[in-house]
Amino acid sequence: MEYAFSIIMFALGGVVLIYSGIVRLSKSTDLIFRSYTADIKDKEKYAVQFSKLMALIALSFILSGAVGLLCIEWLDAVVAISSFIAAMVFGIKKFMKGL
Repeated sequence: MEYAFSIIMFALGGVVLIYSGIVRLSKSTDLIFRSYTADIKDKEKYAVQFSKLMALIALSFILSGAVGLLCIEWLDAVVAISSFIAAMVFGIKKFMKGL
């Protein structure tokens, strides 16, 4: 049970990374939740940029799982929260600009 956090984070990161890859390959906004309500001018570009953002978020989960293998509980929480926030802020500024 000491590696449960890492296993869950790796699984969550893997699922999000697979979802990101599917969205990237299909280039369709049909797989993106609530995209039908947004006013999107270039749907293919939006799908590609969204998949990049999701891949970045998946990498934050995987990083958190890797740090979880060290079995230092406070460090797990700090890395999980800070990497997720950093991925969101950087990803939105970098990938979602101009859409």
